[in-house]
Amino acid sequence: GVDALTLTVSASEAYSQRNVHMSVDESLAQVGAIRTTVGDDLPIDTVVSCAFGSPYEGDIAPGSVASLGRRALDGGSTSVTYADTTGMANPRQVRELTAQVLARFPAKDETFVALHFHNTRGMGLANVLAGIEAGVRSFDGSIAGLGGCPFAPGATGNICTEDLVYLL
Repeated sequence: GVDALTLTVSASEAYSQRNVHMSVDESLAQVGAIRTTVGDDLPIDTVVSCAFGSPYEGDIAPGSVASLGRRALDGGSTSVTYADTTGMANPRQVRELTAQVLARFPAKDETFVALHFHNTRGMGLANVLAGIEAGVRSFDGSIAGLGGCPFAPGATGNICTEDLVYLL
């Protein structure tokens, strides 16, 4: 009865070790192993966490983050979500990363790239607008903004679905 899978790979080596006790490369290898296990018919979304910065490493180059998504697609994912796991993103970063991502991925439709924002610094909806302006059409939200990240100090909830719907 499973309709789709979501996997997580971190853009931050330190966060990856704390979160899943694997290197980034080891996590990416799991994408291919899982694709082999489940076959070709099940959609797999790979979430690239810490896409806009790491609480342990600081900024991560947009080109490096974008290439992780490319590697996930090459490994068998059908879509990639870039996650602002700790709420560090700002609209400028969203535009920069999205430009890098879309330059690497020939558009097959408007939903193979998604964005996931936390609202730690109150920038979540502003980041959604920057993503829309850059061409992204798929966004995560959370009922009442629930969520957070136990491995990232100070990370608060996700953007609120109700506010996201109102914005859109």
